[in-house]
Amino acid sequence: MRLKAYAELFRKRPKGDPGYRENDPWFTDEELDRMTEVTGIERTVVTEFANYQAIILNNYYDDPITQKLIKLLEEEMGRTIRYSEIVQGKDVVAIKLTKEFEKEDFKNAKCFSLYADKVIGSFDAKKYWAEDTGCPFKMASVKNGIGRPIAGGGFRYRVFCDQIIKAAMESMNFAGLKFVECEMVGQSKKDIRLFELSSKIVLPRTINAFSGEDGMLLSEYKDEGTCLISENSFPRQMAYKREAVASFPDFDVAITHENFGVNVPGKSPSKFRFPMLVVSPKFREWCLKQKYRKLEFCPIKEVS
Repeated sequence: MRLKAYAELFRKRPKGDPGYRENDPWFTDEELDRMTEVTGIERTVVTEFANYQAIILNNYYDDPITQKLIKLLEEEMGRTIRYSEIVQGKDVVAIKLTKEFEKEDFKNAKCFSLYADKVIGSFDAKKYWAEDTGCPFKMASVKNGIGRPIAGGGFRYRVFCDQIIKAAMESMNFAGLKFVECEMVGQSKKDIRLFELSSKIVLPRTINAFSGEDGMLLSEYKDEGTCLISENSFPRQMAYKREAVASFPDFDVAITHENFGVNVPGKSPSKFRFPMLVVSPKFREWCLKQKYRKLEFCPIKEVS
């Protein structure tokens, strides 16, 4: 496995520009020139935002160029580096680190956490937050038979499918897999029903460290408030002791003991905290053969 680092380091966009944000981590022309001088990375003109100029970092994290740029930003320019997908302020540079797995990582993995990157329908967020209900949809997508409810990152590990894919999965007799039917509060072009993938099999606790509000490290897993796997790179990787993995029951789909998510003040914890789906190599291979779009399988890490 290697880590890819991605960041856009740009001049501040003018007010009125469609991409303008007040808290952009903007740089002066002199600073962009200095970055090019030290790293050799030339400026790029990004035309969709009124021709603003940027230094685009898109290299492996352990590349000398990447490390030179990070050192320059931290020491000479006094920026704080956050390895995050979210821009957090003009003095903070957000670098997104993504895991790039090798074939051997997938071949040797005993199981995988499952994420969905395709939105499956029109999610009724107002009804979701206002009522004690499951996961209501105004409308389901005709094209995307499997995916997540909304684009927000906290929902990527909730996976839903339509009745066609549900029937196909049921025909495979995947051990542990169960479905929870969703409420449909609208009507799709076709008669589509949606189901959330879940499991009757719950895995033991992970050995991951956890972070809470503002990314602060938690001393232990907490049932309330924000609780995420504390890791700088995406997707966040589940970790278990090797002997714990050996003791897992036979399954094709299971869920984690822990519920993960961010705190939403005044809201029910069950609305923003969810277990992750963990699936077998058999389940992964079958999904790949079906060519389901935008499903991501992250190998579970085994630790001695």
